[in-house]
Amino acid sequence: MKHAKSRQTESRKSSPRRREQKMQRQEEILAAAFDIFATYGFAAARIDDVARQAGIAKGTIYLYFRDKEQLFRAVVRSLLKKRFDTLAGALRARPSSYCASCSRACIAR
Repeated sequence: MKHAKSRQTESRKSSPRRREQKMQRQEEILAAAFDIFATYGFAAARIDDVARQAGIAKGTIYLYFRDKEQLFRAVVRSLLKKRFDTLAGALRARPSSYCASCSRACIAR
């Protein structure tokens, strides 16, 4: 019992380098999945294709994502986050000019 508990403790304590590697791998999977979903659509896309595109084993994807739907949701979430981050950066850099152009666009409608 003591041995099993120490394994759990070790697995919770991952090094910053290991966490970085996991995040990098997840980003690679998301990039490959985006390409596959964009090319074939959700219904025709296969996890095998994503794995091949990412250069990893199919089983590796399941270490990060439960199924194809969860992977697709993560791809969409990642894209939205990038867009919102870009928008937030633009607002921080030039808030008044951005708000003015948004106002003009709304009035023009």
